[in-house]
Amino acid sequence: LPKIREAVNKASEDYNEKYPFARKHKTFLFGNEVIIKLRNDEYMQISGKHHDKRMITEVVELYMHDLTFDSSGLATSYEAFAWKELSIIMDPARRLGEPLIKSCNYSAMALWEAALSEGSFEAAAAAYGIQSEEVEMACRYHDHLLGKSAA
Repeated sequence: LPKIREAVNKASEDYNEKYPFARKHKTFLFGNEVIIKLRNDEYMQISGKHHDKRMITEVVELYMHDLTFDSSGLATSYEAFAWKELSIIMDPARRLGEPLIKSCNYSAMALWEAALSEGSFEAAAAAYGIQSEEVEMACRYHDHLLGKSAA
């Protein structure tokens, strides 16, 4: 929270950007640092010990494709992970932003826990009435978060 407060204050005071976390293509996280897009289309780091450093546009823009925005430009959801034709989304309007498998709306955590308790993707999928690939997706996402190779 202190880093978020620092970023909001710096964006407002130094760059005249109000509500930087709610606007399309305005604010991004790189690791643990906050990056903001300025009116001149430059990206600036606004938190941490390297604040006020320009960022490389081509690197920052790689991550913008994972966000969905409404017609007013506010961020509405984030695609946290994709595999095959499946994806995991985070949408604050759905389960308070918990990572969900988009195709079945089950939480990634619930399906990962089901795979552990049932002993296989197939058994967990049968218990939930979904495809085994959806359970495998949840497990791949969990492994991704832990920095492991997929199961």
